[in-house]
Amino acid sequence: TRWHITSQDLDEELAAIPGEEVLVAIMDTSPNPDRVLSAATRLDFRHNDLLWQMANDLRHENGSFAIEYDRYPLTDDIMTGRDLKYEPRYYRMPDHGLFVAGLVRDIAPNVRIRLVRVLNDFGGGDLYTLYAALSDLERELVAGSIDKLVLNFSLTIMPDIRRLPFIWLEDRQWHSTLLPGVQRVLSHIEDGLRLLFECLADYGVLIVAAAGNDSVLANKQGKQPRPPRAPARYASTLAVAAVNSDFSPALFANAANIVPEDSGVATLGGDLYGSTDANGLPDAVRGLYISSMFPGGEQNMQGWADWSGSSFSTAIISGLGAQLLSRGWSVSQVRARFSATEYRAGRLFGGSPAVPRLLANVVRVRQRFGR
Repeated sequence: TRWHITSQDLDEELAAIPGEEVLVAIMDTSPNPDRVLSAATRLDFRHNDLLWQMANDLRHENGSFAIEYDRYPLTDDIMTGRDLKYEPRYYRMPDHGLFVAGLVRDIAPNVRIRLVRVLNDFGGGDLYTLYAALSDLERELVAGSIDKLVLNFSLTIMPDIRRLPFIWLEDRQWHSTLLPGVQRVLSHIEDGLRLLFECLADYGVLIVAAAGNDSVLANKQGKQPRPPRAPARYASTLAVAAVNSDFSPALFANAANIVPEDSGVATLGGDLYGSTDANGLPDAVRGLYISSMFPGGEQNMQGWADWSGSSFSTAIISGLGAQLLSRGWSVSQVRARFSATEYRAGRLFGGSPAVPRLLANVVRVRQRFGR
């Protein structure tokens, strides 16, 4: 038994038999592979079919699921995380990447998945590691060892570069004349990152990225949600925002694009802690979680967790996109199918209304427990 995601919007397209090999590479945190194998043997988790499947794929070492755990050196100096009030609170989250990978596997049972550990156990990393991982994937593409690739970024990189110096230097004495120089350096860094993403897109990679979860305060104040974070804000990516179980914008959801663009997509990502769905369950996405304790100190007895955020909306779109690619779709076709461009052309995707507030179209999915 497992929590399983379905999308009626894509029933017709996914009825075709997959025939092309697709790799979904997930840039994220990751538990040690031995922890995944060990967790699958726990009596508490014996009914978690998805965990058993992931561990079995990992054990066979045939590429259906692989973890690159220690290929890249990681810094321990960077941490992230928020508490139930969305205030900064740092906690260990090595299962974040496994949660994402499990969602992809549930939606796309025939694709290959590679979980690449580019973030430490606290969800932090640096651009050097990310550049290295993406450059290695680019070399594989050039060599022809990867045919069709989906890159999943359930992470965000840097806030708006115009705001970053103020964040860094908020509590320091500094001269305003230094600001243009700082912003110029940051612009060069981001230009290099954007160029790398454009190169990957030119190789035919479907890049799916989380818009971010920074808009709680803005939404509570009746303001427009914050713009997407990098890399979701790049034209080379398919940006993903979060909606709740009613397909309304999550209270934390950033917009999927920057005006005047409106080609983003939104799907289930849950909502703030305490929100419930029509069945009285937490309005969240449910996925694999193998740590023995939850961050609040509760014991983990089933290998499942409720988690909300555009990270998990992104995983859902990556899984659905990989399914379409495996059925012979091109990247441009997948992006057009998901994005609001069809809404502008009068061919509304799935019959579901677009969400102008998020500059996104909605892909409607449901998650239910069963076989």
